Amino acid sequence: MKTSASTLVTACTIIAFAGAAHAAVVGIKGNYFANDVANALVSGGNTVVMQPDLTVPIVGIDSLYINRGYATLSPVEAANVAAFVAAGGCVVTEFTASNMWFNGTFTGTGMDYSGTLLNSFYVPSGDVSGNNQIHVVIPNHPLTVNVVSPWISMEPIGVYQAYDIATLDPRLDVPVVQFNTPAYGTLPVVAYEAFGMGQVSIFFTDFGDFVPSGFTTQEFILLSNALCATIPAPGALAILGMGGLAAARRRRA
Repeated sequence: MKTSASTLVTACTIIAFAGAAHAAVVGIKGNYFANDVANALVSGGNTVVMQPDLTVPIVGIDSLYINRGYATLSPVEAANVAAFVAAGGCVVTEFTASNMWFNGTFTGTGMDYSGTLLNSFYVPSGDVSGNNQIHVVIPNHPLTVNVVSPWISMEPIGVYQAYDIATLDPRLDVPVVQFNTPAYGTLPVVAYEAFGMGQVSIFFTDFGDFVPSGFTTQEFILLSNALCATIPAPGALAILGMGGLAAARRRRA
């Protein structure tokens, strides 16, 4: 965040866990179960900055987690998020916040993906809820390192953005992880792209709903893999700007 240390302390809640190896500094945007997600991340050794300002260049964090409580970005916020990723940041979105990648929010940034939304599920939903068995489709992917597959979700998946896999943008790794539904068959749990020097992890379900009962080990590893632990340098953001996004694009092997 572009602010002084004293302003940071007064404007944001900082939750830290000392001495964690490879810990991420995660900005959480949106109020949906934000404190529960923050506590879960801190318990895993991360540092959390609550509600970073996206209307200014994003600095001081290395990962940004946007929940359904902040599902709409302004053009300025979208440009700052895109520049953050291009400079090496990691962005995670969940549930309805993930629609921003497919609805024109990021038009002109190189991060506007194609995809057809079939339905939006909320609890209760017989189509999705149940003891969902989740499967890793791409082993040894950056998101699936150390994830043991298959596993049963801690809580039934009852909120979900059901996108047609066949229509999802070919730039995305999808499905990285999937599960099956009675109504729509195989659906992706998460899609991914390495963009510039950073990455985007698009979760179609909602980690906030897992937290009150607790993540399973696999779910926490999956989320942790979506975070990164190198803070983009402010100078890199300035050099890239929006004009340098296309030149900065590369796919990770």
